[in-house]
Amino acid sequence: MRHLWLVIAALVPSPCIAAEAASNQPDGNIITVYVATIGNDAWSGRLGAPDSSGKDGPFATFGRARDEARSLRERGLSAEILVRGGKYFFSETLQFDSRDSGVTAAPVIWKAYPGEQPVVSGGARLTRWRPFRDAILEADLDEIGSGANPKDLFFNGVRQVRARVPNFDPANPLYGGWAYMKGPFGPGAFSYSAELIARPFSQPAQAFVRHFVGPNGGWGSQVLPVTSIDFGGRVIHTAYTDGEHPLLGFNGNCRYVIENVIEVLDQPGEWCVDLEKRKVYFWPPSPIEQDVGVVIPALSTLLQFSGASWISVEGIAFTETPPGGGDAVRCENSSHIQFLGNRFTGIGSRALAVVGEGGTSSDLLVQGNEFEYTGGCAIYIGGRVRENRIMDNDVHHCAVFDKYAAGIEFPFYGATAYEVSADSYSDGVLVAHNWLHELPRDGIQLGANPYGRNIVEYNRIERTALETIDGGAIRSHRVVSHIQGVANLPPMKGHIIRHNVISDTLGCGVSGGAIVTPYPWPTFGIYLDEGTSNCAVFGNVVRNSGVGAIINPGEKNVFENNVFVSNAIAMYFQAASPFDSVMPPLGENRFVRNVVRMDRPDALAYKFSHWSNAVFSEIDANLYSYRPATHIAEIKQLGGAEFVKMPLNLWKESGFDANSSIIDRWNGDPSKNGDTLGESPAAQALRIAAVDPSSAGIRAEWMR
Repeated sequence: MRHLWLVIAALVPSPCIAAEAASNQPDGNIITVYVATIGNDAWSGRLGAPDSSGKDGPFATFGRARDEARSLRERGLSAEILVRGGKYFFSETLQFDSRDSGVTAAPVIWKAYPGEQPVVSGGARLTRWRPFRDAILEADLDEIGSGANPKDLFFNGVRQVRARVPNFDPANPLYGGWAYMKGPFGPGAFSYSAELIARPFSQPAQAFVRHFVGPNGGWGSQVLPVTSIDFGGRVIHTAYTDGEHPLLGFNGNCRYVIENVIEVLDQPGEWCVDLEKRKVYFWPPSPIEQDVGVVIPALSTLLQFSGASWISVEGIAFTETPPGGGDAVRCENSSHIQFLGNRFTGIGSRALAVVGEGGTSSDLLVQGNEFEYTGGCAIYIGGRVRENRIMDNDVHHCAVFDKYAAGIEFPFYGATAYEVSADSYSDGVLVAHNWLHELPRDGIQLGANPYGRNIVEYNRIERTALETIDGGAIRSHRVVSHIQGVANLPPMKGHIIRHNVISDTLGCGVSGGAIVTPYPWPTFGIYLDEGTSNCAVFGNVVRNSGVGAIINPGEKNVFENNVFVSNAIAMYFQAASPFDSVMPPLGENRFVRNVVRMDRPDALAYKFSHWSNAVFSEIDANLYSYRPATHIAEIKQLGGAEFVKMPLNLWKESGFDANSSIIDRWNGDPSKNGDTLGESPAAQALRIAAVDPSSAGIRAEWMR
């Protein structure tokens, strides 16, 4: 992998780094240091295994290897740390700073020993189990620390289910096993149905409610502590101050479960805690082996880089950090750090965060990693971040606990909440060739960024918005509508969104006491939200989404040479609501040389929440696969109360799509076969370039 550094250095020259390299160039000696679970920190660390005398061999800990690498650097040498396979339990964060930095020609490399898989865990093992009742075991929490308060538990490396009612349904993990609120019952309270709780809980105030919010029961999720339960009146009380909020509060569409109750610990794999008695209870699905066994996540951050540079981390797995904590790996105000071929699994919160707070994080490379079953987002980019690359990663099944989280997420604010300044946002970040799939809400969330321009290209994004509505495969903001006092923001610089392949942005909500998916409204393939403007959206394929793309609202966005296939609506145009005083107008957008294939009987090319002639500066040279009996647009006139459907002939008579073409069908599916579109005479006549979906996603050399 060492050649990648030379490529990056050539592409992004840095006078500062070049000066450092010239003044701090190692003499060419690279010392290999070894770490192993059977090592000893008193040994030299120069051997990959203990010698025959048992007096020398690898180090036992990452911390000792880091200190050795520092010592080598002070002597003008560079280190490569090879980590043998096995599981390493961290009790404190491994910190990297300027003392740990390499130089341009010789970065410090931490990597897995060839053919082996080292695993770094933030957990603590519980080993002293004893019978409680039936198949349930108990252990003392104080075995892992007097302040232990578990929110998660792993058995043989797999996250287990906190005891709950209704029970988890492994055959239908997303949409089975939910109760539905009977409606609000005063501040922070809701009613439950009689069959939910068979008998009163002995300690209801130790329970939690995990629920989805929103009038459609699908905006996001949260976990609330229970304060009390009226078992006679069937009312659950929580400390939730927004309990009666019309958008965030309790209603009959909210699905939920009650967790951490000993009375409902009734199947293998379930666990709960009693903080008063300082006990944890667990029904293991198979016998507990002491060398692996039960792990309680305890340490939030495993690695932290602060002011470091030229360090590489390769082929290491990170796991078992607690929910609601910090980032498993955090890069702060650092540069030229790279993460190659690592695995992040079972993380409690965000997996990998790159932030600039009081400084800048730049020129980081995140490539070829797998992120799965993280509690929050997989990759977080926040604050002053410049010229980073996020490429060829497999991101899936993330946001286990926080359903608002995206696969790859840029924040709504700067490094500090509500901070809006040119120094607080990302710019020049490349998000390319990733595969994002099986996600509860957004795939790539570019955040609220009026200043920077990031590039999102050649990603394959499939099966997003699986558990929520109001999500998008790719989403962007200029502002957040509920924040006032930011009306002096500059015009948005605008992102580049090109050559991505998006399919099955499905949506999930509740209606009539049952989950509905795909949910008819609203989910979006490309979601230019809350004032997003000046974006170039080119060469993307969007198929089988509720809405292919939306501008909500925004100006001077260009949609060109995209393919929209089998969406209910290809493009939706949403004007600002009256309370959105900081929004730019919905105007001067261009929609040219796109292909819109309307396969559904009720499909529309366009929908307008409020119509004015200023919405478009140009809409022309498009190719429609269109059923003559259907309508092309649905329009609400400004000040009108109802939507009016417009047939194609009236649409063209209004001056739109004067040079566009309409065909009944073409052979093949242009979302799967780029040559089909490129060979279409109608497409060629309109100068629509061929779209090749096979170029999107993880490239072959980074496939696992």
